[in-house]
Amino acid sequence: MVCIIIGLLITILVNFTIVYYSYKEYEDDFQRKSELVFASVHDMLLQHKIMIGALISLFNTSLSVNKQDFTVFSHKLLKINSAVAFTLDDNVQIKYLSDDKFTLSTLAGKMEIDPYGQPEYVMQGFTSITVKIDVPNMPFLVYAIPHAIVQNRLDIHLEICARLTLMDTQFNNEYCQDDANTGIASLFKFQGSYARESPEYNKKFRILAWSIAPPRSIYQLLLLVLFTTVMGGSLTLLMCHKIRSHLRLTLMTIETQAKLALLSTINHEIRTPINAVLGYSQMLKDNDSGSMSTQDTLDKIIWSANLLNSVAENTLNFAKAEVGKLTLDYRDVNLAREINNILDYYRAFGQIQDKHLIVNMAENVAGNISLDSTKFFQLTTNFINNAFKYSGGNEILLDVSLKSVAGQDFVRVAVKDSGKGMSRQALRAIKHPFTTDPTGHANSQSGIGIGLYTCNKVLEQIGGSLCIRSQNNRGTLVLFRFPYRRASSELTSYQCAAPEIRYPSQQESAATQPVKVPVRDRTQASSSGLSLLLVDDNRFNLEVCGSILESGGFKVNTFQDEDQVLDAFKASEPDIVVMDYRLAKIDGISLIGQMQQHQTRKVHYFILSANDRSEMPNADAYPDISFLRKPLYLEVFMELLDLKLKLV
Repeated sequence: MVCIIIGLLITILVNFTIVYYSYKEYEDDFQRKSELVFASVHDMLLQHKIMIGALISLFNTSLSVNKQDFTVFSHKLLKINSAVAFTLDDNVQIKYLSDDKFTLSTLAGKMEIDPYGQPEYVMQGFTSITVKIDVPNMPFLVYAIPHAIVQNRLDIHLEICARLTLMDTQFNNEYCQDDANTGIASLFKFQGSYARESPEYNKKFRILAWSIAPPRSIYQLLLLVLFTTVMGGSLTLLMCHKIRSHLRLTLMTIETQAKLALLSTINHEIRTPINAVLGYSQMLKDNDSGSMSTQDTLDKIIWSANLLNSVAENTLNFAKAEVGKLTLDYRDVNLAREINNILDYYRAFGQIQDKHLIVNMAENVAGNISLDSTKFFQLTTNFINNAFKYSGGNEILLDVSLKSVAGQDFVRVAVKDSGKGMSRQALRAIKHPFTTDPTGHANSQSGIGIGLYTCNKVLEQIGGSLCIRSQNNRGTLVLFRFPYRRASSELTSYQCAAPEIRYPSQQESAATQPVKVPVRDRTQASSSGLSLLLVDDNRFNLEVCGSILESGGFKVNTFQDEDQVLDAFKASEPDIVVMDYRLAKIDGISLIGQMQQHQTRKVHYFILSANDRSEMPNADAYPDISFLRKPLYLEVFMELLDLKLKLV
C-alpha cells in the first residue's frame, strides 16, 4: 500500500509539473502577443495625437492660413494615417477640408456637447476630436479617425482577441467571436488590459486582450497527462510487484540460508559422533582380539555408521541442490584408489547380504586425475545402495571409465543390477522429490524419496548427466557422468589389482579372501618421525583421530582447548597441523592464519571438518590449506600429505 501511495504521489507530481510548465508556456505566449497588440494600438493613437499637434501648430505659428495652405499641409500629413481634418466657422460650417473625398461624411456630422460640457463634432463611422483654435471666424479644428482604419489595425492580430474601447466606440477583431468560457478550455484562457487618457482632449481609450491556448495544444497536453498517468500507474504496479518480489526473494534467501545453516549444523553434529563411532569400531577391529561374530558385528556397526553418514550428506546436498549452492572442490586423486575405497566400503555389506560388488575398470582409470572425490563417492554409493537394496541377484556390476565429450572430461560410471526393475512412478523420482514406488512392498520403501532427485540435481548443477534404463524383472542400469580435470601433479602411483575385483561371500573360505595390506604398513615409511598437532573441541573425535594418525606413524600432540594451541605451536612448531573448522571460540582457518604469522619453517596445514569447503567463508584466502571431510580416512590424508611433500 505504501508503494502504491508513493507511486501515485510521484505520478501526480509529474503531471502537475507537466501542466504547470505547459501553462507557463501558454501564458508567456499570451504575454508576448498581448504586448504586441497594446504596442500596436498605442502607436496608432500616438501617431494621431502627433498629427493633431502638428495641425494646431500650423495655426499657431502662421499669421494667416488660407484654405490652400491647410489643404496641402493636412493632405500630405494625414494621407499616411487615412484620417481627415477640417475646420468649422462660427456657424459650425466646414471651412477648410484636408481631403475632398470625405466631404459627404463631414457634412453629415453635427456638433454636440460631450459629458464634460465641451463641444464635440460627431460623425457616423468616425471617432472625432474637436479642438478649439485661436483663428478669427474659425474657432474649431476637427480631427476624425475612420473606424475602418482602427478595425484594420486590430484585425492583423489573428491569434488573440483585441477589444478596443475608443471614447464610446468599441472595436473587436475576428478572434473575439470565438469566446470560450466553458469546459477545459476555460482553464487555459489568459487576458490582460491596457488603458490611457488624453486630458488635453478629454478623451480616453482602453484595450482588452485575451486568448485561449490552441485546442490542439490542449489535446496534446491532455494526452500527455493521460499517458503519464497510465505509465505512472503501470510503473507503480510494476515497481510494487518488483519490490514485493524482491522482498519475497530476500526473505526466501534468508530462510534458505537459515535452513542451510541449520542443516549444515545438523550435518556437522551428526558427523561428529559418526566419526567417533567409525574410529572406535575400526580401533576394535584392528586389535584382532575378537571372535568372528565380533568382527561381523563391528563390520555392521561400521556399515550402519557409514549409511547414516550418507543419509546426512544426502539431506544437505538436497538442500544445496534446491538453491543452486553446490560447487566442486577439485583435488588430485588416484581414481583407482578411490574405486578401491568404494570396494572397501561395501566389503561388510556384501558379506552380510551375500551380494557381491564386481568392478570393471578401464585401463585409463589407473591414472591420476583432479576430482571432487567426496561428491563422486557420495553419488556412486547412492546408486550402488539402491542396487543392493532392490537387486534380486547376487552380483552388482560397477563399470568405471574415463570419457571425453565435446571437450569436457568425464568419469563414466555404470551401475547394473538384476532386480525387478523400476516402475514409471519410481522413475519420476528423478525429477520429483519425495517420490517412492507405491507398487513396492512397505519393507522395501525405506528412505524419503530424495536420493535419485538429489543425485540428478547435483549432476545437473556440476555439469554432469544421469541416465536410467530399466526393464521389468530384468534389472536397472544407471549411467552417470561426473566431470573431472587433468591432474596438476603426480600422486603416489597405485596399480589396480585386476580389471575385475570380486569380494567373496560369507560362506566362502576365509583363506581364499585377498590379503589386504594394513594402512599403517603402506604409510609408516613416509610418515615416520613427523610431528603432528591435532586440534578438535570434541574429546571423542580427538581420541579417535589421534589414534588413527598414530597408527600411521605420526607423533601426535592433541589439544582440545584452542587457547593453548598457539603457545604449543610456538614452542614445538610441528611438521603438520590438523585442525577442526568449528572450534568453541574461533574457526580453525583463522587460528591457522595466526600460526602462519609465527612459523619459521614449512608447516603443512589441514582442516578436518564435517563442513564442506564451500561452507567456509574464508577458505579461499588460504590456498595452502588442504581440506578433509569427516570421518577421517588415513589413506586420503596420506595422499594429500604425499602431494604436499612432493611440492616442497
